Amino acid sequence: MGLEGLVHRQAVLGSYNTQRLLTFLEELKDILLDRQHHPGPEHPIYVIIWDNVRFHRTNQIREWFTTNRTHYLRGVNNNLQPWGTAEGRKKFGLKPANPTEEGLASLHSVLLRKQPYLWRAALLYYTVYHASSMSFSRLFSHIARFVRDPDVRWEYCLRAKRGQTDTSQPGCFSKDQVYLDGILRILRHRRAIDFKMLTSLGKVSYEDVERLRHLAVLPRTRIPHFMRDQERYLQHLDHIVAVNEVDDSALQHLLP
Repeated sequence: MGLEGLVHRQAVLGSYNTQRLLTFLEELKDILLDRQHHPGPEHPIYVIIWDNVRFHRTNQIREWFTTNRTHYLRGVNNNLQPWGTAEGRKKFGLKPANPTEEGLASLHSVLLRKQPYLWRAALLYYTVYHASSMSFSRLFSHIARFVRDPDVRWEYCLRAKRGQTDTSQPGCFSKDQVYLDGILRILRHRRAIDFKMLTSLGKVSYEDVERLRHLAVLPRTRIPHFMRDQERYLQHLDHIVAVNEVDDSALQHLLP
């Protein structure tokens, strides 16, 4: 609910669970972002109030809020910059921000965990890849080896097949591959990226940081608390690389 009335609702048969709640939160986020037609320095703040049911406190739900805090801060900072509008982005010739945006948010969702596995981003990429050559039902059976819960598996297939008019045919919606793509690009160049500046510049690609830094409006920009000590932050990224057995030489070969 908002001051203007009902914002979003999602009724289901049966009980809610973690995956259904995540789907609802993603849909709600998209609706609220679409309403911001005239962004400005006074970025809206949204408050979610709910009860203490157990799945409200799962790691996946906590990670969703951590991820979207990254989006929020970069959005606030972006609104302060001369490239904060579509016209501004075109004027400065900015590269697509999505791989950096989603890759950074995905890394932050596991950054402080002892075992920061990147399985979700990998599974999203994998599911989309196979959706391009499989029907919905075949895809649903195919990823059962990784996802036992049929409700969760259904959501993964739905994400990969959304927008298809006939899901019995091969075809996919490829956006979900951006998470792993962004993660690998950031990890590949982590030693060269100024992460504090990247966040302060707003919704820009890491590739645009050096040419934009002298044009940035830095007063009132904000960065996450875990990024204030960049040496410690890089240690977290190194830990992610090690835990996921991502070899730096392999990254260099994959992304020259």
